Amino acid sequence: MTLKTSWIKKTFLFLTVFIFLAGVSGGVLTYLYYKERIEPELPDVKSLKNFKPSIISKLYDDKDNLVTNFYLEKRIWLKVEDIPAIVKEATIAVEDSNFYSHGGIDFLGIIRAAVTNFFAGSIVQGGSTITQQLSKTFFLSPERTIERKLKEVFISFAIEENFTKEEILELYLNQIYYGSGAYGIEAAADTYFGKHVSELNLAEVATLAAIPKAPSNYSPFRDYKRSKKRRAHVLKRMLDSGYIKIKQCEKYSKAKIKLVNLAKESNNAPYFVEHVRKDIAERLGTDKLYKDGLSIYTTLNRELQISARNALKRGLRELDKRIGYRGAKEIIDKWDEEPIEGEPKIVDATVISVEKEYAELKIYDEIPATLSLKESDWARHPNPNSHYLYSKLKDLRKALHPKDKILVSVVNDKVRPIEVKLEQEPEVEGAIISLDVKTGEVKAMVGGYDFNKSQFNRATQAQRQIGSAFKPIIYAAAIDKGFSPASVIIDAPIIINGWKPENYGKKFYGPTLLRKALQHSRNVVTVKLLQEIGIQTVHDFAMMLGIHTEIKNDLSIALGSTTLSLIDITNVYAIFARGGWSLKPIFIRYIKNRNGITIENNMMREKVLSIAPETAYIITTMLQSVVKHGTGRKVADLGHNIAGKTGTTNDYIDAWFIGYSPEIATGVWTGYDQLKPMGRGEAGSRAALPIWKEYMQQALKDVPDRNFPLAENLVFRNVDESTGLLAPYGSKNAYMEVFKKGTEPKKFTSSDLEETSGGIH
Repeated sequence: MTLKTSWIKKTFLFLTVFIFLAGVSGGVLTYLYYKERIEPELPDVKSLKNFKPSIISKLYDDKDNLVTNFYLEKRIWLKVEDIPAIVKEATIAVEDSNFYSHGGIDFLGIIRAAVTNFFAGSIVQGGSTITQQLSKTFFLSPERTIERKLKEVFISFAIEENFTKEEILELYLNQIYYGSGAYGIEAAADTYFGKHVSELNLAEVATLAAIPKAPSNYSPFRDYKRSKKRRAHVLKRMLDSGYIKIKQCEKYSKAKIKLVNLAKESNNAPYFVEHVRKDIAERLGTDKLYKDGLSIYTTLNRELQISARNALKRGLRELDKRIGYRGAKEIIDKWDEEPIEGEPKIVDATVISVEKEYAELKIYDEIPATLSLKESDWARHPNPNSHYLYSKLKDLRKALHPKDKILVSVVNDKVRPIEVKLEQEPEVEGAIISLDVKTGEVKAMVGGYDFNKSQFNRATQAQRQIGSAFKPIIYAAAIDKGFSPASVIIDAPIIINGWKPENYGKKFYGPTLLRKALQHSRNVVTVKLLQEIGIQTVHDFAMMLGIHTEIKNDLSIALGSTTLSLIDITNVYAIFARGGWSLKPIFIRYIKNRNGITIENNMMREKVLSIAPETAYIITTMLQSVVKHGTGRKVADLGHNIAGKTGTTNDYIDAWFIGYSPEIATGVWTGYDQLKPMGRGEAGSRAALPIWKEYMQQALKDVPDRNFPLAENLVFRNVDESTGLLAPYGSKNAYMEVFKKGTEPKKFTSSDLEETSGGIH
């Protein structure tokens, strides 16, 4: 070695040491200078011990299965002991390999990152520790200044002094953003893989650990290739840190990433969920709902809800088709509705050519299809002035034209071209709600055909004329006043202040038993009965049944001029079903806070006896007659004890069917939002009852047939079906009738119809 070479080396070493010492001295002086200025302004990191993050509130059904989530930030907090070791190791390996040895700032890591980035020619490795990242997340703004960076250092030191490494990890792994709306490792596992973090394999863990560095770049939803490359880097860091073996690194670096569908969260009960959401937001506040991690245990039964949804959708489609074909639309958005169980999917199509008995189409403008007259014969155009009910289309050319945009459902996709059926999106609306009779719990609710198009809940928010579905309230009030099902009222023309009520079909039937009058929904008898007992009596009785909406002070209420919501009238019928006991319908069983403490409990409600059990039982038997022999007889073949009543308003604007078994009370309404007629013949028995029946067939399929609970103080007598008086032994016109004690007839029937307590009114 020459003297010159030795001198150069010594000079270089001296300069290096000098620069290092100068840098350290400058750093120390800068640190001390800013420490004196900044330290008084630093936040109290001990506040993190009481930190309550914004976490997901969860809504469950009646079997405690998750239905949906409410959140501003999707976060599910986990205790550090519940986070698998492999998740911690992956995070530490890629974010802060010296996590357990540094005191908040990793000086060696900073030097290593600087050297790595210098030789890479780009930023490939950071020097911030997990503790520094917490400091930034909780306490600092994203601005890039020396003062802010020094604050980060001071805060990091303070965090390390006041928290254990495991506590720091818990905060970090629950707080950090993983992209796609997910905050924290558990929410990320659910968002990307549909799993709990404890169910993740190594490839999935590494994929998630790769994201926080730059969520917009490394999310597998956004850039699959870049995500895999970053995952390989995480696995290599885990290998270098001794957390995994070389074979694991190689295997999981090549593994495919199987992601869940990032589609918008959906559920089969959007109207139910929205009702609960609004209720909690109004009562407890939006902050508590969206940030406090509530567990909301509802009354919703998933199976019944799906049955209700399917029945309503199918029924509204059939009703809308009967009303008539409205023709092609100029623009049809891509139809992608989830198909009803057992039915084909509805798609959009373009008409290519039309003949009398078939049309050539293209689905999605590319798949050939044929549409026959047989599968389109409902497509007549509506004629509101027609006196005829319905007629079938006989020539496709009167309904379809080339270039028309239409909706079709696939009938047979095994042939080419595929065979389809003509469809249209219903304009007519409807709603269905179903209550558990015993508990008052709402088990299913659908407030309209499509929640995405209209969030207005027709089951709870709409007030519509109730039609003849109001009549049982009048008849029950009369029973309460001493009338019986065998009381007789003359069905004959009557004029009241110029008003002449009429029966459906404009016929009159003479002396009529109340049972038969309700069974066949006789208007004139109901008006006369209302005159007898008084309008105020019905007002008071309705109040006892929980009806608080305004009821007109005139006799038109006998024909159903009162407006009610579907939930209110269904609840009235549920009171009849449970023998006169009232229970307010509930949607929520109980609510727990983030600590598992119950803050609301609706399970211990007390029943209130609203009307006499004898009255409830008798009106139930009368509504059973409606189902067996009257306007509701289409549901008589369900194989269960069913009581119910149809309702239809003037010009077929509203159609109802409300009915119940000993276990379930269900109401259905159909009509237009705009208060226009649905069409001649669309009464409750045609437009609403089939929906009710389809739903109840599913709801009762595994339920044993039971009798309605029998009340005390009742007597049964054999009476004549024409006079309501006692029937002689062996009479062919006799049937068994039920009476409140004291209201039963005392005399036998005779040709002169003697007046008795069970006779003519």
